[in-house]
Amino acid sequence: MGGDTVVPDDVVRVRVHPSVTVIPQRAFKNRWQLEEIELCDGLLEIGAWTFRGCFSLKHISIPSTVTMILGSAFNNCWNLETIQLNEGLLEIGAWTFFQCFSLKAATIPSTLRAIGDDSFCCTPKLSCINLPDGIESIGERAFSASRLLNFRMPQSITTILEGLFNSCR
Repeated sequence: MGGDTVVPDDVVRVRVHPSVTVIPQRAFKNRWQLEEIELCDGLLEIGAWTFRGCFSLKHISIPSTVTMILGSAFNNCWNLETIQLNEGLLEIGAWTFFQCFSLKAATIPSTLRAIGDDSFCCTPKLSCINLPDGIESIGERAFSASRLLNFRMPQSITTILEGLFNSCR
C-alpha cells in the first residue's frame, strides 16, 4: 500500500498482500461497507485510525507478526463482534477498540505488554477479558463503560490508573 493508494469507498472485501509490513494510518477509515479483511503474516504494524468507522466489519484476526496496533485503529467499528489478537502482539494503542458496541470477545495473547488509554472503553457487550501475567501497563479508562463480569488483575501491574472501570455496571 503506497502513499498514493486509494481504497474505494464501496469496498466489501480486502486481502492485504503479504509484502505489506505496515498498514498506513487512515487507510480504510470510514469504509462503511467493508465486511471482511484478510491480514497476512509479514504485517508488523496497523496504523492509527486504519479501520475507524468500518461499520460492517464483524470479525478481525490479527496475524502473529503484528507487534503494534496504533491508536484508534478500530475505533467506531460498531458491529465488530470478535477480535483474535495472536501471540507476538506487544501493544494496543489508545482508543483502539473504543465504541465497538458489538464487541463480545477479545482473545488477548500472552505477549501483550501494554494497553493504552480508553482501549476497550464503551464496549457494552464485552463481558470477559483475560489479561496475561506479563502485562506491564493498562491505560486510564481502558475498560470503562464495558460490561466486564470477570476480571483478574495480573500481578505484574503495580499501578492502577484513573477510571480503569469507570461506568461499569
